[in-house]
This record gives sequence, structure tokens and C-alpha cells, in this order.
Amino acid sequence: MDRRANPHPGQRRRHPPGHRPNPAPAQRPSHRRPGRRATGRRHRPGPDRQRRGGGHPGATERHPPQRPRRPEDHLDRGSGTNGRGHHPAPGRGGRRQPDPGRRQHHLRLPGQHQGACRQTPVQRPQPFPVWLAPVSTIGVCGVPVKSGAQRRPLCAVAVMTPAFAYDPAADGAGSDLLNWMQAQPQAPYWALVDVALLGAAPFKAAARRHHWAPVNALANTPLQAFGEVAPHLIALGDTPQERQAQIAQLLTLTAGTPALSFLRSAYPAQALQLLFGYLAKAQVQGRARAVHLRFADSRILPGLLQTLAPSQQRRVADIVQDWRGCDRYGHVQGWLALHEAVPAAQIDTAPHLHLCPEQLAALLTQAEADAVFYQLTQQHPELLPQQQRAAFHQRLATCLSTASEMNLSTEQDRWLFVLLSLNYGNEFYRCPALAPTWDVIGEQGASLQEQTQGWSAETLQALMDFKASPTVPDGPNPL
Repeated sequence: MDRRANPHPGQRRRHPPGHRPNPAPAQRPSHRRPGRRATGRRHRPGPDRQRRGGGHPGATERHPPQRPRRPEDHLDRGSGTNGRGHHPAPGRGGRRQPDPGRRQHHLRLPGQHQGACRQTPVQRPQPFPVWLAPVSTIGVCGVPVKSGAQRRPLCAVAVMTPAFAYDPAADGAGSDLLNWMQAQPQAPYWALVDVALLGAAPFKAAARRHHWAPVNALANTPLQAFGEVAPHLIALGDTPQERQAQIAQLLTLTAGTPALSFLRSAYPAQALQLLFGYLAKAQVQGRARAVHLRFADSRILPGLLQTLAPSQQRRVADIVQDWRGCDRYGHVQGWLALHEAVPAAQIDTAPHLHLCPEQLAALLTQAEADAVFYQLTQQHPELLPQQQRAAFHQRLATCLSTASEMNLSTEQDRWLFVLLSLNYGNEFYRCPALAPTWDVIGEQGASLQEQTQGWSAETLQALMDFKASPTVPDGPNPL
């Protein structure tokens, strides 16, 4: 091929008959196979040349062959490169050199802003502990749950931190459940599993291994689209041996999670599905859209059953004769109890729950400690215990109750009060050095976060001394 410049770019150069092109340069050998005469066909380079990209593929061909698209092709290509951000070296299989004029792409860690790999932020001294900085709001409506694998936090402690303020089942929990079932051995019993708390893949693997036949608890309802992450029903066997084995398998699968409960019902699965569709969706008075309730979550189910109105409780009790499960400490408890008798004509017949603002407020209050626990797993996992999570949950609930007594109503102030309690003790608010802070909050309704920004080094030292003191002065709250 004539190497002289083409006076008409974009057009093929025409040569007179008999013209022979100049031979290829020595440093760019031809790919023509030995003993094969030249034809008018284009030569396709071998897979090694096409894969390694060492030099321009094929010196005797007019157009290089099109290689298959690779995942990195979406990156912008630099001029004079081989399409992957590198200059081709001369010769076959030459080593690729990085293009100094091309922007380098760095791997960013989750949550890392753009440019963090190129520039290290300056660490400025903090006048107060880092955990006193403003934090994001806490969703007290419940703990968000993801099915399947979750994104692992960067902190090694967070990987080991349990996700639920729940203890595993006690040693005698399996025997207690079996004795409860054997009190009426002819009645049908079901296990209700909240698959969203376990993950669909582990649950399906356990179902195949133990030969369960799970049924979507929200099928035949407007919420059946939850699919494999919806709560599932498992019919228990008829003999004590089968029930004992199934109870042990389910307790092992859901250990340390609020994903399991047991119920006795004389109705088929279709009636249970309609009841669960009634419990899983709630229309709150004063709100335009209905909300989804995680009724199968053992952290929510006991409080939900107690919060229902008598007519709503009667509807549940007509389908489910008894509903039991393990509480936070791992002990078996019964959760379904009617407050008062309700005539059949007054049973709620709505397609889903209707809650008044007081009922919703009660549910949110019961879920606030779990929301704070989840916030700790994300931001301060070093403050969480690896065992006795139920007792830690009770401590969080006590801190939140004290925060209400101290006139702290915003989520940010209540969250900060919990952090102060975990770092300086549950009685830190009795420290005399904090009396001016509580006076301003009580009289002016100021924010605790704003007040902590004005704490001096002497105030923090007084808190440390108060924490180290062997006895805490008794007395009423400063407010």
C-alpha cells in the first residue's frame, strides 16, 4: 500500500495497472502465512494478536478487524491508543504503556467522594469527640431490611455486629413449643417465617434441605408481589417426632433473629393469607396512602396485636386461635389475648387495617429502640455488645424514656442523648456541670445538639470524672 499522503482524504487511492505496493517495513512483519499466495481477501489476525493488542493488527490489511466489545469500552478512548487507554508498542505483543495524557480511573470505596484517591483530606483537630457531630435522622418507623447479600461495612467490628437486638432461643424453647402443641395434638400448627429478615437464598436452601413446603403468606392478596421475600407459612407435621424436628430446624435457621413465630389455626392456608393481607397493610387516619406493616417480625407483632382495637383483635382471634413465639430473651411467650368480648356483628370486616394516630404513635414508640440499635450498627458498631442484645435493647429503651422526661423530642437530640448515655453512663444527665444545659432546654426549648457545641473542655472533664465516680447522686431529674 502506497504510504504517500492521499490528496483526497476519505477516498481510495487508485493505482495504474501493474502497480505493486511498497513492501511492508521490517519492524512490522506481515501476517501472511508461508506458502500461501496473496488473494484479494482481508487477512484476519490470530486470536493471540487480537487478544493482546500488541501493535496495529495486520500491516498488510486496509482495515483492522473489529474485536469483540469489552466491558471497558464504555470508557472514553484517548487519541492514538488501542481503545483501552494505552499506547501500542511497536512489534508484536509489545508491552502496553500507560497514556500520561489520559485521565486515570481509580477504584473508589463505597461512600468515598470523587477525587478521594488523588487527595488526602486534612485532618483537623476536633475540640469534642467525633460522635458529638451532627448525625442524620433516625427512621423510627422500623429497621430497613434487604433481602439477599447486604453491602459489608468497612469497619471490621461492624461485620461481626449482630443486626438485631435479639437473643437466640433459650435451651428449653423447643420443648416449651412442643408441649404447647401437644396440649391439642389434633389441631393444625403453622410456622410463620419472615423471609426478608433471613434472605431468600438461605431460606430456600433450608427448605430444600429439610423438605419443607413453604407457602407465600401474602398470596391471593394485593401484596402478593413481595414474592420470595414475603412471609412464608410452613405446615408442621402431625406426629410429635416430626414437630420436634421441624421446631429444632426452624429455631436453628432463625437463631438471633425475630423472623419466626408459631400459630394454631383450624382454617386452611387461604384464610390465613387473607388475614395476613389484612394485617400487612394499614390505612392511618389523616394520611392519604396506606403503609406496609411488617406483621411477621417478632419485634413488631406482639405490640401490634396489643395495639389493635377489640373489633380488630376479634377478627384475628377468629382465624388464629393461638399465636406464640420467642421474645427478645429467647423465651416462649403467647401474644394473642383479647381485651374484651366483642359480638360477631362488630368484627372488623375492612380489607386492611385502619389505625388511628394514637395506635400509630404507640407502634412508633415501640420501634424506636430497634431503630436506634440499627443506627448504632451503621455508625458506631464499637458501642454494641456481642452478647446479651436483649438487655442492651432494654437499656436503649430506658435511655429514650429518660430523653422524653428531659423534654427532648427531635430525633437528632434523642439520638445524641443515647450516645451520651452509652459513653458516660445512663445517669450522665445528673452531672452538676450539665445543669445550665438542661435549664436552657427546659426554659427555651433549645436543641441539645446546639448546647453540646458550647461545652468546654472543663465540662467534658467533669463528665469523665462523673462517670468514674463510684456512686451516682440520687435525686430527681434536673428538669
